[in-house]
Amino acid sequence: MKLIRAKCEITGKKLVLQASDDGKEVLGYFRTDEKGYESMQSQVRLTADAQAKQGLTSCGCRKIGSCLHKFQTAHCSASTPMDKGCIVCRHLKPDYRRAGRETIQLKDGEVAALELMKLKVGVGWDCRRNGDGIDVDSSVIMLSADGKNGEEVAFYHLLSEDGSIRHRGDNLTGRDGDVAGTDDDENIDVDLDRVSRKFDRLIFVINIYSGASNFKSISNLYLNIYDTETGDKLIGYVVGRNYSNDVSIVIGEAYRVGGAWEFKAIGEGTNIPRVPELRTYCARKHW
Repeated sequence: MKLIRAKCEITGKKLVLQASDDGKEVLGYFRTDEKGYESMQSQVRLTADAQAKQGLTSCGCRKIGSCLHKFQTAHCSASTPMDKGCIVCRHLKPDYRRAGRETIQLKDGEVAALELMKLKVGVGWDCRRNGDGIDVDSSVIMLSADGKNGEEVAFYHLLSEDGSIRHRGDNLTGRDGDVAGTDDDENIDVDLDRVSRKFDRLIFVINIYSGASNFKSISNLYLNIYDTETGDKLIGYVVGRNYSNDVSIVIGEAYRVGGAWEFKAIGEGTNIPRVPELRTYCARKHW
């Protein structure tokens, strides 16, 4: 048995759900105080077709997130005690936020769970020389598991077709914050809940568009993943290899694991100059 934090969107009340290890069934629930709730961490994610072991008596519903009985009959309010019916109400939302805000610092090849669905990905770098005239671009390549379906989100296509990924724009100067208003050079918003089911992989890449033939003049390359709502940095990855002979870099990949997502730090340099060709390359690769 594993635990999942959950919060009611209407009342703001909080429960801890007891779930099967695979996240397919909610076995029960218990209440906890605010301190206990905030200090614990969800240990598993519910699958999209998760069921409640005991449904709401008055309607017999067993599908998690689909029952509206209490809401429709005005039986749901701030003064209503939470009971087993609440665990099948669509207004009780699993809360996958990490307890605390310690940043996970990844090294090449390491993996971290993505515990939130709405994320901001920031990429940054420094130019060893003035930087004027060197245009480095960040992009996301969306792929199906078999590589047959794909889409690119880049400076020339800022919003994915499903609306799940939004590139905030191209930094043409190499100076921090020109696009994002932050220390990152470029930022990309990601809503994992909205990623089309035809895509299982989100691959983050950068390439030199113009002004240089390789990354020899680029240093201190990193990728950070933030909580969109709070701005807290959840995951950091410093890309530390020597890319003097490379024109593009596969920084990392977010991929589905059942109903959840994980991120893997990759840091692989290539001589492929443009994103469409990188998409073809990544479709054949599995890191």
